[in-house]
Amino acid sequence: MKRSCLIFLLVLSLPSLLAQDTIFLSRTDNYAVVTKESDKIIKVDIFTREGVHKGWEYYSEYNADRKIKNGSSHFLYSDGRDSVTRMYENNNLNGKSVEYYPSGSKKLVEHFKNGIREGTLREYYPDGSLRRDETYLRGEYNKGRFFDEDGNERPAEPYWQHAQFPGGVKALSALIIAAVRYPEEARKNNIEGRVIINFIIDKEGKMVSPKIVRGAHHLLDKEAMRATEVVAFIHKWEPAKLDGKPVRTRYTLPLVFEIPNQREL
Repeated sequence: MKRSCLIFLLVLSLPSLLAQDTIFLSRTDNYAVVTKESDKIIKVDIFTREGVHKGWEYYSEYNADRKIKNGSSHFLYSDGRDSVTRMYENNNLNGKSVEYYPSGSKKLVEHFKNGIREGTLREYYPDGSLRRDETYLRGEYNKGRFFDEDGNERPAEPYWQHAQFPGGVKALSALIIAAVRYPEEARKNNIEGRVIINFIIDKEGKMVSPKIVRGAHHLLDKEAMRATEVVAFIHKWEPAKLDGKPVRTRYTLPLVFEIPNQREL
């Protein structure tokens, strides 16, 4: 009953909301107000329980089972100034992304193409002077320069660094393949397939929270998870870094189950 009253009071405090809007309560007690502006344009405004407008995003689909970002995304400071503005296409960052200081000056301007960094990345000090000027090509750091607050060029790590596994992805794949025990029942029934696993590389470089993104057969899926967990228990990554600080990142890995001599060469 208490929560119902809270929702009712919140709606009263937001008189600008349209009657046809749908209001959802998120796990963080923020409120998402969903407005269908056209068949393919859905605006989602986000408010705190006190009614403070935190920002808005545009989607082409927005429901419990499927959410597809298409269009601009804006997040705000408590005073209403922009905090972050981004563009999305089919849930991927696409185009210019800008982060702002609370003062309103730009902090970071970068560009994306199909979800990966592409083109220039420029970071600024609060006074507007240039801190970092980098170029990315297909998501990889290409070149760049770093400046201290006095404008002197200094050596520095790239703004974004991918997580790295010792020996590379081939070494990781080899370790997982070596840990795989082909399920006997699957072998007897000629069950083969491709399992795609996703996991998080945490700030310490540990592989955590593995999950099946796309399964093949429950026997193969189970074994893929087991083999991945065996490798994760022993081996660590060099974590991804953002502006020199370790950050969590996701990684997706395909595993192919194929019975030897199953096909004629």
